Amino acid sequence: MAEYRTIIVATDLTISADRAVEKAVKLAERGKSELLIVHVIDKGIFGVGFEDEAKIKKAEQKLKEHYKTIQNANFLVLSGKPANEIIALAAVKNAALVVVGDHAPMPLKDFFLGTTARNITTKGKTPVLVVKTNEPIKKILVPTDFSDDSLACASFVFGYWSGLDIELLNIYQTPPETTVEFYNLSDDELKKIKNEQEEKANNEMAEFVKKLGDKNLSLGIKGAVSCEVAILEHAKKYNANLIAIGTRGVGRFSTEVMGSVAEYILRASPVDVLLHRLD
Repeated sequence: MAEYRTIIVATDLTISADRAVEKAVKLAERGKSELLIVHVIDKGIFGVGFEDEAKIKKAEQKLKEHYKTIQNANFLVLSGKPANEIIALAAVKNAALVVVGDHAPMPLKDFFLGTTARNITTKGKTPVLVVKTNEPIKKILVPTDFSDDSLACASFVFGYWSGLDIELLNIYQTPPETTVEFYNLSDDELKKIKNEQEEKANNEMAEFVKKLGDKNLSLGIKGAVSCEVAILEHAKKYNANLIAIGTRGVGRFSTEVMGSVAEYILRASPVDVLLHRLD
């Protein structure tokens, strides 16, 4: 297993954030990484008064007290916009991973997940782990569209979690019922289309695995109308504790900022999600 540099975990001292911190501690131990526990005072909510150095120091002390049972971690309190501060810190520290909780209490819920986690992923260059459960990571599903970003994501997963149960999954799109009806496709024509898509997916998967190197992994290929739904259904069947996906890709994985599939998985997945963006 590869050793990884600094892991940054962002906390707002809520239950979900504590869950993220707990998982970050275990990840740091596994990767022999420096762990940095960070709280960002949002000036947009609390105003400019928290720029005072004495108040920052006091907040840092409270942060240490909140996580007093954690050993071998460094603590830092910053003031500013959470996403911007965490992105900048991750760049300075050359961090391997940023860990965040899945939500925060209202009115921070939409802000923390919708803005912080999303902006860290789309504007930063550091992989982001969004923690949603207390379950230890034992089985990992890595959906792939065979893009460079997907390859980088898979390489990160195999480097960090080697030895765990990991499955590569490709979902190729099958024609929806409306398309079949519109073009009046016969059963034989539809079968031919699906067979061609499956053959293409199998060939691309073989090339993709070669690029990853000799890995001990499971492979899954299936057709579906909805890629997003199929991934979540497969994750449930596979009993995955983590879904790791690139945020940019090709075809249905690609949008201007964050892949529509990645964004859907981030919001709808009941298990942890790793979002990886190619530098």
